[in-house]
Amino acid sequence: MSAFPHILCLETTGDRCTLAISAGSNVMAQAEAPGTRAHAEALAPLCDRLLRETGIRPDAVAISAGPGSYTGLRIGTSLAKGLCYAWQIPLISVDTLALMAGAMKQASTAHDKLRLIPMIDARRMEVYTAVYDENLECLEPVQAKILVPDDFQAYLQEAWVVFAGSGAAKWKDHCNWSGNAVFIETGDPLAWNMIAPALQAFESGKFEDLAYFEPFYLKPFMATR
Repeated sequence: MSAFPHILCLETTGDRCTLAISAGSNVMAQAEAPGTRAHAEALAPLCDRLLRETGIRPDAVAISAGPGSYTGLRIGTSLAKGLCYAWQIPLISVDTLALMAGAMKQASTAHDKLRLIPMIDARRMEVYTAVYDENLECLEPVQAKILVPDDFQAYLQEAWVVFAGSGAAKWKDHCNWSGNAVFIETGDPLAWNMIAPALQAFESGKFEDLAYFEPFYLKPFMATR
């Protein structure tokens, strides 16, 4: 193992398919699939290209564990497990909504009191969401929530509330929000934002069981036409 662990990060929970390789806390290389929802076609070739170009053999693989796209989660987890089995290296999982909250905090103007509410579109007016404070402590656990206009009023009355993600974009036009609400574009789950939590997990030895790990689907899969 190198002095700075190399971690291959895979993010496949949303429309964008992204990858990154780190050395310690630094990004060594990154890639994104062209277009959206191209995970099945693009993930493995992108991964192969990134590894060949850098010549790096990772010390661990980190997967964005959900919630999110059922198909994306299956594709990302399958590749991550396969690489870990082949190379006999550990698997790390990163909570997707916590990952988004971290990116949202970095993109937000500094305030003493923040509430960070990432949202992943789950069709119609339903989202996967959770609530975090400015220290990224979880105030409300992950849930599948059907949004109504008066949601989150208690938070809006006490702090700056930052919304981001594919679910926040559709809710902005339907909610009753005050001047304390901030909607930002940054906040999508991206592989290069996984590096800090993945490194923390690596250094603390927080690894997943390869045989039994399953991504966090939150809701059962429902096929649609």
